[in-house]
Amino acid sequence: MKTLLLSLACLLFVGCQSGPQITLDSSDGKTTRRFGSYFENDKFPVGGTVLVDAVISLGHERLPKDWKPERELYYRDGEVEAVLEFYFTNLTDKPVEVKIENFQCQLFHGSIGPAVMVIPPKQWVKSTPLVALTSNYQIEPWDYSMSVVIDGKAHSLKDKLVRMTIEQLKARHG
Repeated sequence: MKTLLLSLACLLFVGCQSGPQITLDSSDGKTTRRFGSYFENDKFPVGGTVLVDAVISLGHERLPKDWKPERELYYRDGEVEAVLEFYFTNLTDKPVEVKIENFQCQLFHGSIGPAVMVIPPKQWVKSTPLVALTSNYQIEPWDYSMSVVIDGKAHSLKDKLVRMTIEQLKARHG
């Protein structure tokens, strides 16, 4: 059931696309690529028990309601909020305890929480969102790394979040 809800949430991401989009033309003027407002990773299985899925949403759409910037913000031209959320899916038939340590990403600073997540069998949980400012014109991937501790066993994870084109988002989420 929760997998279905996650799929529906992803469809809403693609369907709404109310966030900032950009269009880039190739230097020869023959190719146009329209980028959506999402960076995503390829779903990454960790330890055979947990699937890690990450999404950066650009714009106000996924900002936590209680979010307040640490300092007064002066937005430069093209600057938008970027919200990073991790989804952890338990692939097993028993509860799994997950803890994230040593999270590093050039754009985002902070820890992915809560401190310990207990994921029921065949269900998923979402991390606490991290918020940063970036340029809406950013299309280069964001690399990240972290240690995913599953039931006491640490697994290193290095991956990247890639800005998806509108066509890629439709192909991935329908």
